[in-house]
Amino acid sequence: MLEEAYKLFLEKNFDSVTIGDIEFSTKKSRGTIFYYFDSKLGIFLSTVDLFLFPNLRPFSDICCIEESNFEDFISNYKIHVLKMISSIQKVRFEY
Repeated sequence: MLEEAYKLFLEKNFDSVTIGDIEFSTKKSRGTIFYYFDSKLGIFLSTVDLFLFPNLRPFSDICCIEESNFEDFISNYKIHVLKMISSIQKVRFEY
């Protein structure tokens, strides 16, 4: 259910996605959706927790640097950003 909702949020935006869209995309009834989630915001926050936050964890490893390692920091930052973008695109286009 969250994968389909995530795709909708990527294709449209939070305000444009309706519960009806989620019902149609997931082939789940409104009752089933609201059994698991309190609101559209709850669904959105769950998709962020599942698909976005795991991709941000590597940034915690590179946040504290010394000035002499700035080039290494930028290099590592770039690698992590590219991995995050790649994983988001993978989810977006595979499902």
